[in-house]
This record gives sequence, C-alpha cells and structure tokens, in this order.
Amino acid sequence: MKAIDRFYEYLAEKSLKPTAIEKIIGLSNGYLSAQKKRSADMGEGMMLKIIDYFRDINPLWLLTGEGPMLRADDMTTSPSPPSADTPMPSDAVLLRLMEKIDEKDIKIDHLQSELRQQSAELAAIKAQFSHGESHPEKHKEHHVGLGPSETVKHAIIE
Repeated sequence: MKAIDRFYEYLAEKSLKPTAIEKIIGLSNGYLSAQKKRSADMGEGMMLKIIDYFRDINPLWLLTGEGPMLRADDMTTSPSPPSADTPMPSDAVLLRLMEKIDEKDIKIDHLQSELRQQSAELAAIKAQFSHGESHPEKHKEHHVGLGPSETVKHAIIE
C-alpha cells in the first residue's frame, strides 16, 4: 500500500472529502484522485503539507504504514484534530496562504495601474479620431508648401 492509499484511508476515517482537502491545502482540483488512480508516489512537499495540516496523522504510518494511523494524544500539537465541519489549518499553511494573497494583491495593483494607463492612451487616441486627426503628422506633410486650395486655383487662372 502506498502513502496516497494510506492518506485516503485517513480521510475516510475522518469523513473528509478529497476535493475539500485539495482546496484547503492548496492543491489543484482532482490532484489527489489522479495520484491515487496512477498509484503515484507522493512527493516530499505533499507529505509536508499533509503532516503540517493534519496534526493528528502519524507521519511514520503515512510514510511506511508502520504504527497507528493517529498520533498519541501527547504527540499532537493542536488541541483537536481537524474535522469536516471545522478544518483548522496550521500557522505555516496560513502564512503561505497570506503570502500568496499578498503576491496576488501586488499583481492586481500592477495590472490596475497598467489598465488605467492604457485607458488614458485609448481616450487620447479616440479624441484624435473624433477631431478628424487620425494622423496629424500626415496632414501637416500634405499641406506643407501648397497653401490653401483656393490660392492654387487663382494661380492657375491668372
């Protein structure tokens, strides 16, 4: 039995749904079921997330299958194990989530700034078109040295 199978056993014991756990610990949707279907090995990062979040799971049992599924009461660092109703993420998970939120906020601010700048540029371009000045430089080039059209007519008639 692989670690992913033992983790599913733990989830069943706790009446937790894999999809809810994926969201809570920051995994992509369907990640756990894909790992189980492929009977894939769970990486170190995944193991650390699980052990960090589920404080009552016995890491030795999760890795090797040896020992009890749950830690002894004196080994747990959280007052009660997480349940389906009240999941309690660890401080490390919360800090990571807060860092991600901060990164997203910075990106949003940057994108909003770019959007404001592009909106101003678009407004300036629209203003040029509404005044009939699609290309002011071209208009100047065509009129240089020719003068008004009436002057040209008078010059030809005379």
